[in-house]
Amino acid sequence: MKVYAFSDGAAQGSPGPAGIGGVIYDEQGEVLAKLSQPIGVADSAFAEWTAIVSLLRQAQGLGATEIELNLDEAGIVDALCDAATIRAPHLVPYYEEARKLMAQFINCDVVYIPRSGNTIADGLAGGAAGANQNYRYLKRNAVRLWAQRKDRL
Repeated sequence: MKVYAFSDGAAQGSPGPAGIGGVIYDEQGEVLAKLSQPIGVADSAFAEWTAIVSLLRQAQGLGATEIELNLDEAGIVDALCDAATIRAPHLVPYYEEARKLMAQFINCDVVYIPRSGNTIADGLAGGAAGANQNYRYLKRNAVRLWAQRKDRL
């Protein structure tokens, strides 16, 4: 079964309260799954990579054998297509996990789309970022919490 996945990550600050979002469609355009989840304090790049990995896992769970992954971040598309290198050490494990998951599909196409073509995933990610528990606490202490999170990787 081929699916079409749209993924996005959002952070309200850099770092700040963050969330991931995505939607998976079948070949007829029916929604098979939606993803909208707060992830605590993160930067937008971390949120993007977390969303991609989560959406790839979700597609596998649905029994997808082929996937078209639609992303509105050109740098991430380039990295997944081996046209760019991930330089941020805290993102490398997520890149590696995404590549491992992509290899498990018979066919995996990664497509760059403009942000205007990714409004549903964008809305789900933004809504999740704002839905973080203790939002005000996260917003006030974002830098300290992000430093602690990066140290645990």
